[in-house]
Amino acid sequence: MALAAALAAGLGLPQAVSAPPEAPKSWVLVVSLEAEGSGAIHIGQEVVTLIERAADKARSISASYLIIVLSSDRGEADSAVRVVESFEKNVFPVPIAVYVTARAWGPGALVALGADKLFLRPSATLGGTMDFSLPGKFQKAWAEQFREIAVKKGRDPLLAQAMADPQVTVSEALVDGQPTFFDSAGLADAERKYEQGITHSFKYVGVLSPPG
Repeated sequence: MALAAALAAGLGLPQAVSAPPEAPKSWVLVVSLEAEGSGAIHIGQEVVTLIERAADKARSISASYLIIVLSSDRGEADSAVRVVESFEKNVFPVPIAVYVTARAWGPGALVALGADKLFLRPSATLGGTMDFSLPGKFQKAWAEQFREIAVKKGRDPLLAQAMADPQVTVSEALVDGQPTFFDSAGLADAERKYEQGITHSFKYVGVLSPPG
């Protein structure tokens, strides 16, 4: 092949040149769950439908990533659970990132925690709100949803639970130099382990999230 090409060049003959292979196109699908100007929306049935359509669209265009731009301060618990279930049941063929532009409170916080990647604008807030509450046993089940999704996504389950349960107190301490979060019982146990020499160092930082 090299000799033939050299001869063709010397004789001034046209040469066949192979074009470099095209790199495969990579598509990113962006879904906006916010009102104009980063305004907050309601997490309800319309959002569930939109997310389900996004899954179909991501599949049809062979998207490599889905980004959800989110701002929500109110909504329905069951709708948020359905959105997260669509993430969990592999309805989406691609990884999901949530970018919180202003706030993700209550049901919006659960949607944010359910993503593979979570990003917040520096001024954004993530967590619970006094405007969203559930009675008795439903509140406990709601908080458990936060714990479960946090564990699945490699996030701190206690911090997630505190977003949904106003009765949980979260304290921070440095255990062997590592920032660690505790509820009241866990903090007492960590102090006991330090006194018994099970851990080498313990430094109490303070209450990160008080009750309410």
